[in-house]
Amino acid sequence: MRLPNLHNRKAILTGAARFVVIALISCAFVGIGLAQRTTSVATAALTVKTETGAKIWLNNIYFGTAGTNGELTVKLPPKAPIEVRVRAAGFAPTAVKAGTQRTVTVALKQTDDAAELAFQAAERQASIDRREAIELYEKAIELRPAFVEAHLARARNLIETGDYIEAETSLAAARKTAPSLPEISAIAGRLYREEGDFAKAEAEFERALADGKGFQPEALTGLGMLYADRAETPRGEDSLAATLEYYSLAEENLRKAIEQLAGAPDAKVVFQYLGRLLERQGKAAEAIELYQKFLEIFPDSVEATAVRSFIEQLRRPQ
Repeated sequence: MRLPNLHNRKAILTGAARFVVIALISCAFVGIGLAQRTTSVATAALTVKTETGAKIWLNNIYFGTAGTNGELTVKLPPKAPIEVRVRAAGFAPTAVKAGTQRTVTVALKQTDDAAELAFQAAERQASIDRREAIELYEKAIELRPAFVEAHLARARNLIETGDYIEAETSLAAARKTAPSLPEISAIAGRLYREEGDFAKAEAEFERALADGKGFQPEALTGLGMLYADRAETPRGEDSLAATLEYYSLAEENLRKAIEQLAGAPDAKVVFQYLGRLLERQGKAAEAIELYQKFLEIFPDSVEATAVRSFIEQLRRPQ
């Protein structure tokens, strides 16, 4: 869920707040796990031990990669139950339940599955050459036609290139295999938002939340941005009351997304997007409170200096 240049405050709203192939492009929400239950967070850190450089998701939210010691410590994980999913180059993806443990070891097995290896190659290529990545996702799909993650990753990359028709084709293929997977509708919502179709985007985001039983931070973020779009660019039929209602809905959904993301990297982007939205409404006190919460969770992040400057600016006499 990356937004344009986070140090350009105006760009946070006006840059169309694009969800870049969430994991975005390491696929922050990509995954076919089962953990989609909670909106609150735990206080105890969680350490995952696995292969060096492995990507790690908790409850289908991307939290980072294992360091040279094969470990990743998440200071603010989602609340239990937690499903830990790990994927590393040359290994088969593996998911385990964390239970009550605060240290979870995930052993990976090497794989020669050609479809999986093609998918991994596509993931590595996505940040380098999107077109080549799309071809590799297509290779993975050719080898395994029901490869839902490959269909979804292909759709995300196609949206980034503006090929919405082919993206819809990939989403339809994924739905045949996993008709109730929330992520499919979340991506579809993003596609329709890019196309400017408010009604369809809203419906898909809401479907994602229904399928996820309320847990789907990508859809919540999408709804927040969608309503912010509508509030910032009101149409002729929108009254002042409607505009204020869209602002309220945007705030509500973005706050829920932040809560569900817990300490995930993408939460930093949503925090700043919401903070800027509050500022635009003249809600300086609320924006300061939000930015202070950001600093509590991400005190050592590269964005922390900028966020501190936001607070200083808001505290200055206007």
